[in-house]
Amino acid sequence: MSKFSRFMKTNKVVKVNEKYAPTTSLLDDNGCPLEWEFRHITSKENDTLRESCTSEVQITGKPNLFRPKMDTAAYVAKMIVQSTVPLHSAGQNPQASRVRPSTWRRWAHAAANM
Repeated sequence: MSKFSRFMKTNKVVKVNEKYAPTTSLLDDNGCPLEWEFRHITSKENDTLRESCTSEVQITGKPNLFRPKMDTAAYVAKMIVQSTVPLHSAGQNPQASRVRPSTWRRWAHAAANM
C-alpha cells in the first residue's frame, strides 16, 4: 500500500451519530432523561451555514471598505438544528415527534432572525 492510498476514501472511518441527554427536565415514558441524537455535519454544510450567517459591514470612516461580520448566535442556532436528528428519523415512534425536518429549518431561520 502506497502512502498516498492511505488518504483515499476507502480508509476513512465512518462517524457514528452520538446520543446525549441535554436536560433532565424532559423525560421519556420510563422516567429516564430524553436522549437526543446528533450527527456530524460535513464541511460543505458548515461552509454553507457560515456563509449564510456572514454579512459585509462597512468600516466606519473609510468609504468603499467593508469587512465580514458573522452573526455567531444565528450560526450556533443553525448548526444545532442542522446537526440534530429528528426523533422520528432516529428510530423513534413517528407519533412521538410530530415535528418535520422542514419545521426544524423554519425554527432555525426564525432563531437566526431574532
